[in-house]
Amino acid sequence: MVVGGVPGDWRAQRSIVRFELIDPLPFVDADAIRTHQALQRELATELAALDVPDLDLGTVRGRDRRVTRLIAAWAYGASDDEGPLYGGIRYESRIAGGECFAIFDGTAIAERERQPIRLEDPELQAVADAFGLRPF
Repeated sequence: MVVGGVPGDWRAQRSIVRFELIDPLPFVDADAIRTHQALQRELATELAALDVPDLDLGTVRGRDRRVTRLIAAWAYGASDDEGPLYGGIRYESRIAGGECFAIFDGTAIAERERQPIRLEDPELQAVADAFGLRPF
């Protein structure tokens, strides 16, 4: 395999799936200032132990995965007498600028379409070009 090559079996083992969430709980917006302010209060002790004095966008999108895992664990575990409070987390990718969603277990999903990833797919080619990859 050449440097930057993506083997054909990578595509063969994956699919493009379009789906719809069924009656989802709210998602935590990890990029929102109000979320940062609330989490700063909720996770003050844990953030201090990680030497994070201020939770801001730079910290949330930073390379320290301990912070993002802390936020995810808090959101996943947040509940009241009726059950979980959140269906997942919404955030912007720090690498490509796209919108990303982490969907928590228990969120109902209806699959609408499934198709293979084809070498000629424009989306695959765009990502490969952006990252200097060569899919096979």
